[in-house]
Amino acid sequence: MIGKSADGAYLCLAYNGLPLGWVDYRAFESFDATVVHYTAVVSGTNYSIDSQPWGEAGYVYLDSSANYYGKEVVVTRKTSNGAYAYISLDGKPLGWIDSRGLQNFSTVAVNYNLPIMNGIYSIDSLPWGEPGYTKIADAAAYFGKLATVLRESTNGAYAEIAIDGQRIGWIDKRAFSNARQVSYYAGVSGQNYSIDSLPWGTAGYQYLNSTNNYLGSLVKVVAESIDGNYKLIQLSGQNLGWVDYRALATLNTKAVNYAATIRSVGYSIDSLPWGTPGFTMLGLTSSYLNITVQVIQESADGHYALVMLNGKTLGWVDKRCF
Repeated sequence: MIGKSADGAYLCLAYNGLPLGWVDYRAFESFDATVVHYTAVVSGTNYSIDSQPWGEAGYVYLDSSANYYGKEVVVTRKTSNGAYAYISLDGKPLGWIDSRGLQNFSTVAVNYNLPIMNGIYSIDSLPWGEPGYTKIADAAAYFGKLATVLRESTNGAYAEIAIDGQRIGWIDKRAFSNARQVSYYAGVSGQNYSIDSLPWGTAGYQYLNSTNNYLGSLVKVVAESIDGNYKLIQLSGQNLGWVDYRALATLNTKAVNYAATIRSVGYSIDSLPWGTPGFTMLGLTSSYLNITVQVIQESADGHYALVMLNGKTLGWVDKRCF
């Protein structure tokens, strides 16, 4: 502001040193507000949403809280006395609302994956029982699907989930009760085992594939049944399904990240560390002589390394080839 009329009704503005012109003082907020940032749920139905806090000079009615009942909004400003809050929904500003029309909604950010193993629960817009929550779907519609948990309620009872990268809603965590999260690598070493949509014998399970088609492959185990008899496996980040633990050879490996150059021609490149049940030969180090590769895993004994070239996994080699 670079000027003011004698009666104070108009203000002269400048931006980046250049005069813009005169504007009515009523275009500016005349109340004190503080910047905040938290989530809340619209829990009251009889409050107005206004262009300014209710009663401020020039405030205009915009909408009713009834139209957003149960919605999770973001509060970005509050009046200094805390009576009014400025809210937005999905990045779109809504306006000012009486704070009594909101209920604070505390969550904890998390990031882990578990399959939905109990279909009797609902998936809701908010944790079940929160004011204004609405049912979105039945957990049964996603039975057996691997869910990514994004947030948890502070009491740990409910989880906000995404499936295949799409946010779905909130679910009772007991929907995961028949499985637990794990994370380790294993080799497919057993023949003639089925890979199924759910642990074999679980109601509604379906046959998907056979371990014969993945014999010798290095897979990641991301979940297991509570009794440990069945494992949910992934290959190259894609779920294959559930398999009997006897079809897998657990690999004791450690993650590493360094470059090495193949100097010897006398070694094989294998699907698993040489000698692991089910390993198969994929190639020879002679094909990559004097080529620098990236080592991303090592066997626990330090004898074997999983190598990549130009972002593509080649396989396991004896480290004596470096």
